[in-house]
Amino acid sequence: MSIVALLLVLTACSGDKTSGSSSAGSSNNKVFELDVNNPLPSTHHLAGNAFEPWKKLVEEKTEGRVIVNLYHGGTLGQTGTALEDVSGGISDVSYLTPSYYYDSRVFPWTIGSLPFSVPTKDPAVTVSKVLSEFAPKYWRPEEIFQDIVYMGIQSTDPYVMLSTKPIKKAEDLKNLKIRVPGKGWEKLIVSWGGTPVSVTNEEMYEALERGTIDVGIYTAVGSVGNKYYEVAPYIVKNVQLYLTPMVSIMNRDFYDSLPDDLKKIFDEELNPALAELITQSYVKESDQAWENLAAGVEGKGEIIELPEKEVQKLRAGAKDQWDVWVKDANKFGYPGEKMLDEYKYMLEENGVELPF
Repeated sequence: MSIVALLLVLTACSGDKTSGSSSAGSSNNKVFELDVNNPLPSTHHLAGNAFEPWKKLVEEKTEGRVIVNLYHGGTLGQTGTALEDVSGGISDVSYLTPSYYYDSRVFPWTIGSLPFSVPTKDPAVTVSKVLSEFAPKYWRPEEIFQDIVYMGIQSTDPYVMLSTKPIKKAEDLKNLKIRVPGKGWEKLIVSWGGTPVSVTNEEMYEALERGTIDVGIYTAVGSVGNKYYEVAPYIVKNVQLYLTPMVSIMNRDFYDSLPDDLKKIFDEELNPALAELITQSYVKESDQAWENLAAGVEGKGEIIELPEKEVQKLRAGAKDQWDVWVKDANKFGYPGEKMLDEYKYMLEENGVELPF
């Protein structure tokens, strides 16, 4: 009987450990395990510049009461399923890319990806700043924040073209299969004479290698980490197409399980810190990325700068896409014209020269 009693006690203690509790006492003694999903590989700059430092910061600021389990390479989900993965508890923290959804839940953020709305100075910082002020005016908490908690918004560096063939003029894009970087881009690609093909970041290397697409669209910084230049060695540098907003999100059940003091630390320090680390990673890596890309394509491709008249030809088709965005906003029940006017005003107030 004594042995049975001892086994029961040990079993109960084991159950407490599995649940993450260091004791049966108050929540201040409980250890919470936070599963963070980085959909990008461990070689990508965000791993070393953002997620690893944030893991350390979380554990320091919470004095070990929150332990971060960090998963690289999309172990807990890809970029195209982040909203479902976090809301469903597959991971506790990740980031969603609004242009992959382009629906009423995330629509206010998609304005940040309008083509050729790229700031000439500090693009990632400027877009992050503007969207952090703009989006909360229009988002619908009842649609998007039932199962997730908003942590912050960040932005990539500008997207450029990486091709398996030389692109020396706008007409060279005709009849090429071009990656659609997100919903809403089909119309612009068609205006170039290309064929839109939907491919995620994770699929793009193989798609270029196999000829599923001829032209990839991605950031210069991210292209280094993913080594896209190996299969697409012709890179058009001076056509900065757009930036991608990325929204960091946390599973609401995990957040609600935290005691108030830990919630305050996340709200006031840790959540903003993750957004800042991600944005600054793109800033930090931008200049070095072009040196790395030039070295990567040497002997098998080139870094291309199109003449300004050719750039203008590519920009011409973008106005229709801005108009389509307004129509889509109205379709989803948002005030499309008002939103676009306000966003353009905010960009101009931050020194952005708009194309339209």
